[in-house]
Amino acid sequence: MGKNADTVRKSYRLFNQGKFDEALELYDDKVVYEVPGSTIGGSYRGKKQLSKFFNTIQTKFNEGLEFRVDNVIESKNKVIAERRAIVKLGDGKKMEWRSADLYEFRGGKIIRMRAYTDTEAIARAAGKV
Repeated sequence: MGKNADTVRKSYRLFNQGKFDEALELYDDKVVYEVPGSTIGGSYRGKKQLSKFFNTIQTKFNEGLEFRVDNVIESKNKVIAERRAIVKLGDGKKMEWRSADLYEFRGGKIIRMRAYTDTEAIARAAGKV
């Protein structure tokens, strides 16, 4: 596994630990972070907007949200992360889904992330809409 793949894994680990400021250090100042959907999705540009998005996700899923990386594929300046997200719901039950994220790098920093998941279905199922 290469350096960029390690960076992606570290990003998820820091997010899971609630260390958003440390996670943001892995991203370029002009990062573009794209998540489909309108409820929790959008296109976030720059670290300030990305920080706001991270906090929104934490607020929406305040009962608990954890990302588990199952597989990482690295090729030159791109990394694909196949991952699971586990959400603890208010009733104590857990909901889990799989998705993939595509990361692009320049100079060792993440410059773009594109999520491939159905955030609308997730938000509806979790009662967050």
